[in-house]
Amino acid sequence: MTSDPLSEALKRGLHFHKLSELDQAVTWYRAAIAIGPEDAQANSLLGLALAHAGRPEEGTSYLLRAVELEPGQVPFRFNLVQGLQLTRAYDRAMAELRVILTREPANSLAWDLAGDIARAQEDPDGARAAWNRARQADPTATAPVLKLARLEIEQSHFDATLALLDPIATAAAANEQVYDLWCQALTGLGDWGALRVTAASWVSGHPESAPARRCLARAEFELGQRVRPTGD
Repeated sequence: MTSDPLSEALKRGLHFHKLSELDQAVTWYRAAIAIGPEDAQANSLLGLALAHAGRPEEGTSYLLRAVELEPGQVPFRFNLVQGLQLTRAYDRAMAELRVILTREPANSLAWDLAGDIARAQEDPDGARAAWNRARQADPTATAPVLKLARLEIEQSHFDATLALLDPIATAAAANEQVYDLWCQALTGLGDWGALRVTAASWVSGHPESAPARRCLARAEFELGQRVRPTGD
């Protein structure tokens, strides 16, 4: 039984790509392209590996070629979006996301990426709208919630931050980012009692966390239970 040289080259490329050994991944993907220059997957993966290796301009031509060869394949279009983001071609990246969302309007990842691009374009309202759509499309996703929470903190909307985090607080109890954002919002509100309770819970679950200890020290200081906060 003979193996398929193209599939074998792609398999090896993927192996090294997952290990972030990008030079090796590029070598194997180039081998795949040499065997099947019109293979969309080979073009897409080579372009993505080049983008991840810090050569997104070089990778873009392969990413575009993959979409030309198989325009109906959403994963290839997502790879193209990544490459375009890295070259700061934000308008082109957003255009590709619109193609995906026209076909799959409930695609949470596409909305999440649209929010990232809007944020990079300094469009906070657009970012907020897209991340909210991502959250609606997948209520279990935490990434868009955390991005929304950071945006609300930047704009001093501390009550809005707490409202965003509350539904995921229990499910994401092991996620220090949730605790950190929660404590930032409580600090912004000056709710030192709630901050002490939250920070104590954070320290209990993550006793080695320096940010957790700093939040607890700040709360105790503001409540008159400590001479001065540590590490502030």
